[in-house]
Amino acid sequence: MLWIQAFPSFPPARPRSTRPRICIRNGSPEWVNPGAIKTRMTINEPEILRNKLPHKPDIAGDTIAWLTAGRKEWLAGRYVSCPWDMGELLSRKDEIVVGDKLKMKMMM
Repeated sequence: MLWIQAFPSFPPARPRSTRPRICIRNGSPEWVNPGAIKTRMTINEPEILRNKLPHKPDIAGDTIAWLTAGRKEWLAGRYVSCPWDMGELLSRKDEIVVGDKLKMKMMM
C-alpha cells in the first residue's frame, strides 16, 4: 500500500484488492512485488521522486522467470519481492514454512 500512497496519480485500491494476485495458489506466490521501477506508469510523478526508484525492469523479469521455472509449492500463498536475493530466500525455506512467514493475514 505504500506504493499507492507514494504515487498520487495512481487510483486508490478498493479494500478487497489489497493483495494484487499474480498467481492463484497454483504452487506460486500469491503476491509478487516487482520492486520500485521507473516506468511509464510513473511518468506523471516528479522527476526527483522517479530518480529515487532504485530497481531496473530486468530484476522483475529475472525473478518471475525463476519463480515459473518450476513449482515452488512452499511459496504458495506467500509474498515475494523481486529485489530479494532468491538464493537467500531458498536457503530460508524451512524457516519460512515452519514459521508460516510471508503471509498476509487479517485479524478481527
